[in-house]
Amino acid sequence: MRYIDLTGKRFGNYTVLRRVPSTNNNVKYLCHCDCGTEKIVYASSLRSGKVVSCGCHKNKQCGDNFRKHGLRRSRLYGVWSSMKGRCLNPNNQKYSIYGGRGIKVCDEWRNDFKAFYDWAYANGYDENAPKGQCTIDRINVDGNYEPSNCRWVTAKQQSNNVRCNVYITYKGETLTLTEMAERYKISPTQLGKRIKRGWTVEDAIEIPIDKHNKYVTIKKEKR
Repeated sequence: MRYIDLTGKRFGNYTVLRRVPSTNNNVKYLCHCDCGTEKIVYASSLRSGKVVSCGCHKNKQCGDNFRKHGLRRSRLYGVWSSMKGRCLNPNNQKYSIYGGRGIKVCDEWRNDFKAFYDWAYANGYDENAPKGQCTIDRINVDGNYEPSNCRWVTAKQQSNNVRCNVYITYKGETLTLTEMAERYKISPTQLGKRIKRGWTVEDAIEIPIDKHNKYVTIKKEKR
């Protein structure tokens, strides 16, 4: 089978030394990195630009960034890293509900922590806020992480801005289930379970639980 020989060519920090045997149809080459490391790489990864070094190039970029801003250990850096992980890393536990459904981090933030840092402090970020009192939230839950679509809110406010929220209407007012439960001093879990069991919103809110903190199993009699 004919193929283009990459021997001697340069791809990023790699110089291709020679082709190596492969057990499948994917062509591989032994490559020499500028840092001195030799590694076997797929030809397709070299041609696509997916791989440009043994990892030293990326580490150098990260190191340069860390030296520039000196904020790697900051609380905000953790926020930035978690945000990117949810959107860019398929192995992240939350990837399916972020990156997996198309949520992205804008180029400005993805490639430059300092840009994210400057935006955060200019828009209400508080490094000393108690846990859960200053979290990053997307205004449009189907939109990307970008300056025009993000804000700093409490964890409670953020929980009321998720696409899976249940909205209920009672006495002419529509709120999320959590907000409604708080308004009428009811457990959100109890309220949700009652509605799921087919209770009307009125019954779910107004019928008290018994003294043992268990659900009333019989609805109030209709007069």
